[in-house]
Formats: sequence, structure tokens, C-alpha cells
Amino acid sequence: MISQSLCTCLQTLISVIKLFLWVFMEKRFYKLVKAAVDCELFNEVKMLDKNVKLTKNLRDKTKEIIEECWKSAQFQVRYYVIACTAVISFYFINALTVNTYHTIKGHTNHTKLFAFATYYPGWEQARQHLPFYAFFTIVEGYADFAAGMATFDGYYVYLTLHAVALFKTLKEMITFSSSNKVSTEDKIPYIRECVYHYNRCIRFCDELNDMYAIVNLSQLMISLVVLGVVLFQASVGLENDSKTFIRMVLYISAAGYELVIYCFDGQKLTTETETISDTFYSSNWYDESREFKTIIYMMLMRTRKPYYISALGFTTMSLPTFLGIAKTSGSYFMLLRNVA
Repeated sequence: MISQSLCTCLQTLISVIKLFLWVFMEKRFYKLVKAAVDCELFNEVKMLDKNVKLTKNLRDKTKEIIEECWKSAQFQVRYYVIACTAVISFYFINALTVNTYHTIKGHTNHTKLFAFATYYPGWEQARQHLPFYAFFTIVEGYADFAAGMATFDGYYVYLTLHAVALFKTLKEMITFSSSNKVSTEDKIPYIRECVYHYNRCIRFCDELNDMYAIVNLSQLMISLVVLGVVLFQASVGLENDSKTFIRMVLYISAAGYELVIYCFDGQKLTTETETISDTFYSSNWYDESREFKTIIYMMLMRTRKPYYISALGFTTMSLPTFLGIAKTSGSYFMLLRNVA
């Protein structure tokens, strides 16, 4: 009971933080989402209007890249929504259905179930009757819904993978910079346009990073405790109560995957930016003019450091961070097992 209440409280806390940020950053979210849906950053590339053949090749490549990233985002969000729905159904809808059944049958001695096996000192008898029953059902139902809120996390997935698509598009642009598809007189303006596009991509990522910094840190800190407690509760349920085990498995499929998408998609963005400098270097810059070589050299220095999604400056959202969280949660789990 204590472990379930703790996990639900922490998950509800992070969801409340997300809701507050959603309210106060609505315009910033709208701006980023609109830029992603309309492909505004790619459409700002001015050189595409001067070379029809090159424009067609780049647009075809861009369409393939964006479709691939959006398919990946759709898969992640759909799985996450299904996992959250399964948890909500098991906790809230199950209790509501059982109570409704007994009410229709007229079983007056039935002890009403609630979404969570929480304990309210002095209220145990009162909350079995109206109006307190309806009040606690609504409150716990909202807590269940908030803890399973997937919208905020879904936007993170879509925006992060769109940033990945932007950098993939940039690498395609760089690949054409020294090819014969770009005329000699257009090569300097074209490589400059690649630099401008890189700047636009970084600004997009900076805005995304700034909006999610608090959530990222909160997500990591809360996941440390939640995963350890859930693993402990699942191990206890496996030995004593199969229902508790199933509940914890469903819970970890949602809460655990929530951490996975933050770290995994952050790692994908980092991995993509790590290869930007290699793409600049792989172009045939040695056959180009001195000004072209100077721009390449400056971009090699600038793109040498990959981009990281930050957790308010304390750490980065990456696979090493996820492994560290999993290792620490495992340590908490073993500590609880030894104490128990």
C-alpha cells in the first residue's frame, strides 16, 4: 500500500509539473510544433530556389527522412499511450466497474473499491458513502489520469525526432556542397546556407532544451525512486500476490518506458550531431576555393562537440544516463529486499 501510494504520488507530482509548464509555455510549444509540422526551417533554405534539380533531390531526401522519423515517433507514442491506458484501466476502471456492478445488484454490504489501496486516517468509513465516495473517486481518478498523461511526453518525442530529421537533412545538404550539382559560383553561397541551416537547427534544439530542462531533471530524480520501489513491489507480488505483480508490471511498462523515450531520443539527437563534423570533412573541400576551405575549417571546429539534451545542467538525456538510473534503481531494489 505504501509503495503504491509513493509511486502514484511521485508520478502525479511530475505530471503536475508538466501541466504547469504546459500552461505557461503554451505559445512556445505552439511555435515549435508549428515549425515542425510545416517544416519551416527547411523551407527557409534560400539556395533551393536557384537550382531546380538540386531542390528536387533535397526535397525527396528530406521527405524520406521526415517520414522515417515521424513513423518512429508514432510508434513510440502509440506504445506509451497503450501502456498508460492499460495502467489506468487496471487501477481506475476496474474499481469503477466492480463498484457499479455491486450497486446495480443492490449489494449494500459491499466495501467500495478505489483506484488505489490508499489509507486515509479517520475517513475510511466516511468515504464509503456519498458524497465522500464520489469525491475520493474523482480525486484518485484524476491522479491516475495525470500520472498517465502522455501528451507532454508525446510532444517531446515528436519535437526531438524532428530535430534529428533536421540534422539528417543538413548532412544531405553538406554532401551536395562540393558536387557538380552546385555550380562553381554558387558553392560559397551554398555552403554558407548550410551554416545558416545549422544555426537554425541549433536554435530549435536550444528552445526545446530550455522548455524541457526542468521536466528532464524531475523525470530522472523521480524515476530513481519509482523504478526501485516498483521492482521491489513486483518481486513481493510474485511471491505472494499475482495481482500485485501484474499491476507492477503494467506500471513499469509505462513509467519505465517514459524514462526510456526521454533518454533514447535524447541519445539519437546526440548521435546525429556527432557526425556533422565528419560530414563536413568528407566533402571534397580540398578541391574548392580558399574561402570554401575556411568555412569548412570553422564548421569543423564548431561542430566538434555534439549537442546534448540537458537535465537543467546536472546531466544529459542519453543512454549512459539511463543505464546509470537503472543501476541506481537496482541498488535501491536490493536495499529494500535486504531490509524487508
